[in-house]
Amino acid sequence: MPEYTLRNVDPQLWSRFASRANHDQWPIRALMVSLMEAYASGEYRPPRPAPRELPEFAWLRAHFRQAAQDAAFASLDAEAQWECVTKQVLQSPAGMSWRVLDAVPGHQRPEILRWLQLTSNVPTASGLTLRAIAHIGEGPDLRKNRRAFQYEVLGLPPGQQAWIADYEGGWRGLRVIDGKQGKWSDPFDTKEEAMNTLAEVISEPASA
Repeated sequence: MPEYTLRNVDPQLWSRFASRANHDQWPIRALMVSLMEAYASGEYRPPRPAPRELPEFAWLRAHFRQAAQDAAFASLDAEAQWECVTKQVLQSPAGMSWRVLDAVPGHQRPEILRWLQLTSNVPTASGLTLRAIAHIGEGPDLRKNRRAFQYEVLGLPPGQQAWIADYEGGWRGLRVIDGKQGKWSDPFDTKEEAMNTLAEVISEPASA
């Protein structure tokens, strides 16, 4: 039987879900299967419409990832980020496509950028990749000002795992080597700085 992994679930939402399941004495797997069966049979309908997908902008992912390598990118507002992505398009063989971006109304750009952030891995100069695994946000559905605060590091040598999280005053890295967990690093101003430091010490053993 195939196995499935549920990723990128907001940790606060998961905590509330698990707490209620425990209160109602529902095993998590049994509850998930029950909800799936109810939805498949039409007995249950989600209270909100399905989240909007933007496949027409999927071609922008590579340019978004390039722009996101700049340590200052994450702190920019939506209009400045849009300008950075547009510059990446202009410098590429698809340069003429900048007209498509220029025609996108300003009020739609933040939504597209959020979608790109959620659906794009964030690469670094080290050749490693960051994949968002936890998010926080505001509002009833936690989608307002939604941002990633924890990333899994991909592309590490065999036997190694690592995470970078906005944790206790800055971006910190944590490594596991052959099942042995080290300590969270000192805080950095950006996740890119934490990643670069991780890349520099990647061949060193984790701290005891």
